[in-house]
Amino acid sequence: MANKEIIEKEIEERKQKWGEDWWSKYFNNFAANLPFGWRRDYKHLTKEEKIQYKRIDEVVEQSGIDMEKLKKLQEAINAHKPNGTEILKEIYQLAFPAYIKLREAGFSHYELVN
Repeated sequence: MANKEIIEKEIEERKQKWGEDWWSKYFNNFAANLPFGWRRDYKHLTKEEKIQYKRIDEVVEQSGIDMEKLKKLQEAINAHKPNGTEILKEIYQLAFPAYIKLREAGFSHYELVN
């Protein structure tokens, strides 16, 4: 289980290594695993995946982020809007507090971004 200071140090190291585009490499598929993300096709999920997504949803909702805004941004990404890079960056900025809470709740970086 990671704490906020460890996560922030991890991110700072990635910023130095990857430069301006650090966020797309670091967060990779994080948006897909968030509520309303494209991986949420519950018809094809295993029981374990459904349990994991339920836990993710609970922590994200408790983090206090604007779920309506997240839903609109996710819908835009799922519709393959031409400004997808900017939309993803906005999702990651919006969901950053949730990312911290998810890591503190015991999710690994790998579980959240792959």
